[in-house]
Amino acid sequence: MTKQNVLELIEEAAKNKNEILDISGYELTSLPPEIVKLNNLLALVLSRNNLTSLPPEIGKLMNLTTLYLSGNQLASLPPEIGKLTNLSNLYIPNNQLRSLPPEIGKLTNLTTLYIPNNQLRSLPPEIVKLTNLTTLDLSMNQLKALPPEIVKLTNLTTLGLSVNQLKALPPEIGKLTNLITLNLYGNILKVLPLELVKLTNLTTLDLDENPLASPPPEIVKQGIKAVFEYLRKLLEEKIEHNEAKLILVGQGEVGKTCLANRLILNTFKKEETTKGIDILEWNITASTAKQEKIKLNVWDFGGQEIYHATHQFFLTKRSLYLLVWNARKSRDYENIYYWLHTIEAFGEDSPIMLVMSKLNERDDDLNMKDLREKFPQIVGLYKVDSEDGKGIPELKEKIRQTAWNLPHMRTPWVGSWFKVREKLEHDGRDWIEYNEFRNYSDTFFLFMPFNTIK
Repeated sequence: MTKQNVLELIEEAAKNKNEILDISGYELTSLPPEIVKLNNLLALVLSRNNLTSLPPEIGKLMNLTTLYLSGNQLASLPPEIGKLTNLSNLYIPNNQLRSLPPEIGKLTNLTTLYIPNNQLRSLPPEIVKLTNLTTLDLSMNQLKALPPEIVKLTNLTTLGLSVNQLKALPPEIGKLTNLITLNLYGNILKVLPLELVKLTNLTTLDLDENPLASPPPEIVKQGIKAVFEYLRKLLEEKIEHNEAKLILVGQGEVGKTCLANRLILNTFKKEETTKGIDILEWNITASTAKQEKIKLNVWDFGGQEIYHATHQFFLTKRSLYLLVWNARKSRDYENIYYWLHTIEAFGEDSPIMLVMSKLNERDDDLNMKDLREKFPQIVGLYKVDSEDGKGIPELKEKIRQTAWNLPHMRTPWVGSWFKVREKLEHDGRDWIEYNEFRNYSDTFFLFMPFNTIK
């Protein structure tokens, strides 16, 4: 559509005193100033064009209640947008907006502000003046934080924040008590504020694709009811329990058990073949000023092929893996790759430390460049000899550092869960029936993740 065609369309709409004008999908690169003639317009649709800016004259369409600007190339909005004080619906998805003008705060009659798929990095403080908003969608932007003042938007029922870069939510979000839908999909949230339980009207909460440690993924998968129950329990009985699994894997007779004994007891015992799995407890301190305590549950797996089929039941994510290898066989890449692929399949992005044992028998190197390109979760190669302790102090220090930086460390947990686990640990039996397991606890058990049991 040519500029002349647009002008003719505007003239006709002005003559007929149209209340709605739709000029979407015409590849417009600019909007002519003559648009001011449409002083009867209530709704203006400019979607799917190539507009890079709006003319200042847009501010003279004082009767507009709805403005559609989706699918253009807008990098900014003119300050004159603040003159459209009768706007109740503003749609600007799929543009290039890097910021909103402070004048946006003058649109106090807005009930819907829809701005997904732009490049917003922050919100202007003036946005808190839009107290009549019921829907605010800021999905698919580049927001790193929400201003605490957003709690002034107390009429919000829908808040879309998916696919941003949010690391945390302000505790004040608990004051948005009219929220029904909260979409947080695809951010980098690790912990939800306990104040979220105050959103008693919330029926939809999307937390997928976040590296959450609290609530843990097992809780999140059970839905909003489980999430809220977890947060309520934390309010009642929150404890911090720094605990993780340290899993030793590798072929048979490479020195895993000797290594475990040297790490935990600082002694050397001639290795006996591990049948199945041995679980040991190792208490260490973090490499921090406060030297916080860390409990590592060390799982020593038998490496013979007959046990390989059982790995899928015990190799878990959010763990630390030691892949132990005999220095004499360091070039046996077939088996090394087998273990790395197995850890990746069941442990996902858990950190992996390659440990070359029996160093005194031969000092040979792995092709670390090749291995790290294929498995970026490898944090290093450590050469040790469990018999004389060579290389053990360096390995211990790296284990300390890596364990302390696991995602779930320093995460608050529900105290009642540990009471259940203590009962199970002191039960003495190898297994119990599911119904008896449930009877061990009160209603909180329904929301207990199974992997809190070592």
